[in-house]
Amino acid sequence: MTPTNHDWHTSFRIANQTIRVCAPQSTYAEDIHAFTKRYTPSSAPHDIAFDALSNGKQQYLILNEQYELWHGESAPETVAAFEIQLYTQVIQQIFPEFLSLHAGCVAQHHEAWMFAGISGAGKSSMTTAALLSGAGYMTDEFSLLDTQGRIHPMPRPMQWDEPEHPAFPHQTMLEDGIFERYFFFFSNYSGQATRL
Repeated sequence: MTPTNHDWHTSFRIANQTIRVCAPQSTYAEDIHAFTKRYTPSSAPHDIAFDALSNGKQQYLILNEQYELWHGESAPETVAAFEIQLYTQVIQQIFPEFLSLHAGCVAQHHEAWMFAGISGAGKSSMTTAALLSGAGYMTDEFSLLDTQGRIHPMPRPMQWDEPEHPAFPHQTMLEDGIFERYFFFFSNYSGQATRL
């Protein structure tokens, strides 16, 4: 499938890669923008290109204008596929110059503080505590480590599927001014609508 006209596009850097994303404004743009707005904008030629396309019934996610990464009937599922593929494709391109660690990371006093662990270990809670104490956000999921020992941010939105963060009052987070609330609607593994 060849990409057609798009209403919305963005280009940004992750580590040594420039990523371009194009999508129809009416279908995907707002949700995709929520995943990409924390990255550094770039006008350099792209290394990786994603096109989110729709023919009215089917939704598609295309890599580099030729490889179909995903297709289905739901725009929110396309956004979920984009999030997964963004990290997957970037990590494949940057290895071995960069390693991806399953870790949250914040910036404090010109240093990177990393919180590694399995899912559910508390990486997001540690990251949130650090942010509420004045640290700068880098990521709560993937930390990219280069060969000189430097961390490069991959700042995905922090996500949980409960009405509030399990460790911090939602109102405290919103009043602090460093968090904003955004809801994503996806189908779960059993096909039922779920909200993050």
